[in-house]
Amino acid sequence: MEAQRLHPDPQFERNVLLRMQQAIDPAWWLSSVADLRWRGVEHGGPYELKGVDFAQKYINLFTKQAMKKADKEKDNHLFFMQFLMNALILPPSEYFKVDVLDMILDDNGSEEEMELRAALRVQDPDLYQQKLDEIIPLFQLEYDEGIKKLLGTLEPASFNG
Repeated sequence: MEAQRLHPDPQFERNVLLRMQQAIDPAWWLSSVADLRWRGVEHGGPYELKGVDFAQKYINLFTKQAMKKADKEKDNHLFFMQFLMNALILPPSEYFKVDVLDMILDDNGSEEEMELRAALRVQDPDLYQQKLDEIIPLFQLEYDEGIKKLLGTLEPASFNG
């Protein structure tokens, strides 16, 4: 009886553990994407890592474009965005999305651009978001609206999209 008063939901512990797992998933996936770049590192286990090769190509081109914008245009928006995603303040879904993809794909036909386009396997920009949704894992944890409001106040970046 005492346990019922403390936790009226019989699934309380299970729901807490599931929520914790949802919070950990993006960090684990991003870390795996980074680690799998290195020779000799392999993924093992019962779960498939979705979108690793594509994510690596995307991050390569994103980083190149961020460096170019920072150097030539003195615009650190992309660096800031990447920092927020790597720090898990900005969810991967805000980083791997069509408007960001459109922005980074403008690299004058560079090797990195061609590799990413080949990995994307669609030519029609109207299908980019659909393809991104197929390739990149869908992390179920809801984006905290309080953090979204805070990010919207930061300059030069605005992530209210």
